Amino acid sequence: NKARRAGFTYAMSCREADFADFYDRLHAPYVKDRHGDGASLQSREETLAKLRAGAWQLLTVKAGETVVAAGTVEFAGTTARFWQLGVRDGDPALLEAGAADAVYSFVVDEARARGCAILHLGHSRPFARDGVLEYKRMLGGYALGSRDERRGSIELSVRRMAPGLADFLTENPVIAREPDGRFRLYGFTRGDAAGSRELAERWRDRYCFKGTLGLSVFTLASSPAPMQI
Repeated sequence: NKARRAGFTYAMSCREADFADFYDRLHAPYVKDRHGDGASLQSREETLAKLRAGAWQLLTVKAGETVVAAGTVEFAGTTARFWQLGVRDGDPALLEAGAADAVYSFVVDEARARGCAILHLGHSRPFARDGVLEYKRMLGGYALGSRDERRGSIELSVRRMAPGLADFLTENPVIAREPDGRFRLYGFTRGDAAGSRELAERWRDRYCFKGTLGLSVFTLASSPAPMQI
């Protein structure tokens, strides 16, 4: 709705000049502004190499004739992958106007128009209620993992079930990698079996793309054996 009210339009590009402008004026400033010293950027050379190899295309969002936001997208048969996002000079006013939202919305439109069955929206932190994952879920996304993508890990070890930790676990289902490389959503409840199953079904429908992300639920106040769904 923001994109519609703002009058944003989009176009696809494979021009190297557009990619260079995207990296220098949209992507790098946007990522550095959001993440500061913790920003993790692919290099300019890597980005241009993806264009030259024919792997990536650039979706540009325009306000009139000015490109205000853009993203790099890879199309491969019936699968699409959204890689990078940028907003002109990282401008907060453009973010407030919905320029970044428009990129996501138009990527979905373009993937649908090309007959894609799957659109990968990129990585999120491994907590089901993470804000980025919740945002992507509003677009129709589900949490899933690929054995081919390894971007670091977090080790969670529970040594003492303090009240604060129990509150955290019950509010934040954790997505973890199993020894065989598959991913599973681990949820924690304090309820009885019936209440836990009802909650587990909501988590499954909300977060899990069936067949790609398993689900186990632990009741903190009773047996440590997980309930499988």
